[in-house]
Amino acid sequence: GDHRDLHRVDRRQRQMCIRDRVYPAYAPNANLLFGFGLAKGFDLLVKALVFSDTMWRPPLNQKSATLKKLNIYSLGAKLRKNLVGEKRILPHFFDFGGFTVSGGVDYMSGIIGVNGQYKYKIDTVFLTNPAPGFYNLTLDAYYNFNVKWFMTAANGQAIAYFNFLWIFDIYLGLGMALTWGYIKLDGSGLATVSLLTPGDQGIIRAQAGYKYRPKFVMGLFIAGLEINLWILKLNIETMANISNNRDISVQIGTRFQF
Repeated sequence: GDHRDLHRVDRRQRQMCIRDRVYPAYAPNANLLFGFGLAKGFDLLVKALVFSDTMWRPPLNQKSATLKKLNIYSLGAKLRKNLVGEKRILPHFFDFGGFTVSGGVDYMSGIIGVNGQYKYKIDTVFLTNPAPGFYNLTLDAYYNFNVKWFMTAANGQAIAYFNFLWIFDIYLGLGMALTWGYIKLDGSGLATVSLLTPGDQGIIRAQAGYKYRPKFVMGLFIAGLEINLWILKLNIETMANISNNRDISVQIGTRFQF
């Protein structure tokens, strides 16, 4: 059709689909962490989180956005071996913190669902119906959006630690992970387009979806920084998938060490 079709609002329903587009996806993975020191330089690290909106529902309940679903489950364990102990390099300034190897398993899944309604005006749109000219439109829209994820992994890591000024712990390493799972996003909406007169002009339907599966075998680069404030530890860690140079995760957390 000609370019005037871009400005026409028909009375019949229309449907729009978005395909073959790539969008970044994000999924929360909060955890409670605890560990146990074992014999001969081994320790066991465990993480777990079970959260459901039946336990507590965050106060997101507005006309424009209402939380409908929030369930997060995460479990994992890692067995770590300290191969090389601490070495002092520059006293009171810079030390080698040690070298460890580890192997572990992880599981996480969850779903977040939000829906809502919004209304706004679109000024000076050219229409050919009911009569050629510029009109002010009102769009009354309803939408729902869901993000769902499921992931299992087995991984091995080798990491070196460095201590700087007693406060900062920096660590770098490489790893390998076997993963299976997906991240899926779905969204849909329905909107009524209307004029002051003669009323409703049409309905717009929109639907979008995105599903991503990581590679089964991934090589990982790991980097992190931990700030030591007495027994409180502040941590930020990133993992980059060196197999495809695309998948990057960032984890921020706190812990207490006694």
